[in-house]
Amino acid sequence: MPPDALILEYYAGSDAAFSEFYGQFWHVLIRFLVHLGAESFLAEDLAQETMYRIARTRARGARFDPASGSLKGWALSAARNIWLDHLKRRRRRIQEQVSMDERTPGGLSPVEPSQPACQETELLANETGECLRASLFRLPAEQREAVLLHDFENLTYDEIGRTIGVPAATVASRRKLAIEKLRVYWSGGQTDGQGGAE
Repeated sequence: MPPDALILEYYAGSDAAFSEFYGQFWHVLIRFLVHLGAESFLAEDLAQETMYRIARTRARGARFDPASGSLKGWALSAARNIWLDHLKRRRRRIQEQVSMDERTPGGLSPVEPSQPACQETELLANETGECLRASLFRLPAEQREAVLLHDFENLTYDEIGRTIGVPAATVASRRKLAIEKLRVYWSGGQTDGQGGAE
């Protein structure tokens, strides 16, 4: 049964329909969350929270409406919001820890994460996937998100726009800039970090 029909059947009272929906969408959510930057164990936790929130929409909340877009876009939007909430909580904890460290003699200073290197030998050694992932993480979050949703999750620009709350033309522009930067990264160049490739 198509996922759209399953979620509507679940809203009508079928718990079995939600179990089938869960089976169809579980790996989609995990893959999306990993692409956004979550470690696999965290992606599973966040996917579980996403499914829980979707299940709660039967009793209350913003139910899926087929007239407003695709179910996949709606579910990925929920996962994205949960990911952003996680990042805000993590950022707040880090700021609190840094503040405590500054008040403590011999406190620790935050360490900047290193940028993964993508070298030609790694590409030739069949590590293309890791190199692509590293290149994606060099992109600004908004551009990375446009590429992930369009090229990995096969959402249209309109669906992505509804998912993240921006016009479809903005999504297309962000994706275009991202693709230009990825070409530069893969050719061994650098970008200016602001807009397009140098």
